[in-house]
Amino acid sequence: MQLFVRTIKMRDFDQVWLGLCRDDPDAKAVIRSYFRDYIESSRVTRPVLGDEEYEVVQTITCTRTPITHWKNLVAEADNTILRAMRREEPDNHELWKLRWDRGEPKDRPVADISNWIRKGLADMFGLMRESELSFEKDETTADDLLMLLDTLWTRAKDVPCQPQYRVAVHWTLVLAGFGFRPGSLMKFRYKHVRLLVVRDPESGQTTLAATITVTHDKRQMADPRAQGSGVTNGTVKFTVFLVPCQMICLVSLI
Repeated sequence: MQLFVRTIKMRDFDQVWLGLCRDDPDAKAVIRSYFRDYIESSRVTRPVLGDEEYEVVQTITCTRTPITHWKNLVAEADNTILRAMRREEPDNHELWKLRWDRGEPKDRPVADISNWIRKGLADMFGLMRESELSFEKDETTADDLLMLLDTLWTRAKDVPCQPQYRVAVHWTLVLAGFGFRPGSLMKFRYKHVRLLVVRDPESGQTTLAATITVTHDKRQMADPRAQGSGVTNGTVKFTVFLVPCQMICLVSLI
């Protein structure tokens, strides 16, 4: 925010906060302008599976993000700029305060900006209100997963990265299809994979297999009901074999 105020608005950063304490409309206008720029700056260009090939996506979609950012800005200003003013003018101690109390703004200037974010800014950029948030999750289908994997390789120029990272992302996407939490998949180490050579008891032919251990993101003590299921002390262990579809074959990726 400091860079925006000084270079774009050509204003004294400290004076904006001091003006806000005095409920100055001009100071509020500068802060509103900053938040409009904050949302606009969240727009990025992403590849899509269509004729357009690319689309502009606004990554901030809910009022919760700018509200949290506003809380942090207020706390930082209160602990630096305004604290210095309280020391300099002890008789005006209450004037140079901007606060939140139990998650809600305590002072009128802070509340005015907060209410504008939840209404004016939300309407301007189509932000979802916190009360409208839904925690229902749509499951990823097998077709979705195959499309993601195919895009990862056939649109490689649009998803630039080093080869080993592309393989790692491929591996992670396949494992995600098992329903593991993202935090669990980010903890993988070589020690969590063990390669095996197994023999078919009927044909006598050998093939590769892999035993994979996944650590739960939210660790829990072993449930007696889970005994024999491969779930032990916050980990899941299972074995996979070579499969005809190389795109979803974990052993081939290893």
